Amino acid sequence: MNIKKALFTFLCLFSGVLVLAQAQSYLVKTNTLTGKPQSTIEAKPLDQLSVLAEIGKKITVQDGAGKIYVVAPSQAITNFIVSGALGKHTVTITDKKNKTTTLDFTVDATTSVADNGYYESMFDLFYNSMQTDTGSVKWNGDRYRFFVPWGLDHFHTMKGLKYFYGFGEEFVDLMRKAQRQDGMIWSFVEHMHMDYFRTRDAKTGYTQKIDDKYFVRQPTENHPEYIFVKIIYQCWKSSGNDAWMKMNLEAAARALNYGINDPARWSTRFGLLKRVYTIDSWDF
Repeated sequence: MNIKKALFTFLCLFSGVLVLAQAQSYLVKTNTLTGKPQSTIEAKPLDQLSVLAEIGKKITVQDGAGKIYVVAPSQAITNFIVSGALGKHTVTITDKKNKTTTLDFTVDATTSVADNGYYESMFDLFYNSMQTDTGSVKWNGDRYRFFVPWGLDHFHTMKGLKYFYGFGEEFVDLMRKAQRQDGMIWSFVEHMHMDYFRTRDAKTGYTQKIDDKYFVRQPTENHPEYIFVKIIYQCWKSSGNDAWMKMNLEAAARALNYGINDPARWSTRFGLLKRVYTIDSWDF
């Protein structure tokens, strides 16, 4: 008797879905809290969604880059797994008369760990501590965001924050535009009182005001040039922006050439970059 009741209930619900779908097409997913299906216009990668529609010819799903990743017969209920590039995805339903209906939904992703325990707390600690120096600088009327205003620190912090934010390349843009004529890359951009650095570098030129901001090269550092190149590569790995990468190649080559041609950086005796005998390169 219970089996008959359950079957009857299922058939009623299923019939209701069919009637609903015949009237209009819907995109639904299961609510993880209630376990019930609900209409949606948002999803995450690998979510399972269902298209409720009239039985027709086919259903296609196109990702944020315009690539079709689902082609399936149009059933009353058609399930699919969200895939492809982030952004606006479009479901196209073609009925038996070749009339099409489209449903749009937005796909986005946030890096996270959710175990309701130790690893989630540890993840939150790492995420928050990586952002202690995140900020921006306004130079020549444009604003440039950074993870840390020092090249070396920006590079290492970006190893984690590139999974959350897509503005790591702005610091590269800033340093490329301020790059010295001989290819030298500055250690950091002005973000503190500059009297010490202006006094220290009055004769060497390692602190210079370029337009409306000071840029500083720590005299003992040998890494800003190759770190600059590594940031470019890391940004490209994160975004896949070939045009932006190509725009930086000349500056990257000039930076590396500086490293092997400036006597302050290159040892002709050993054929290696000079490294000062101190771990404290940021103060001297």
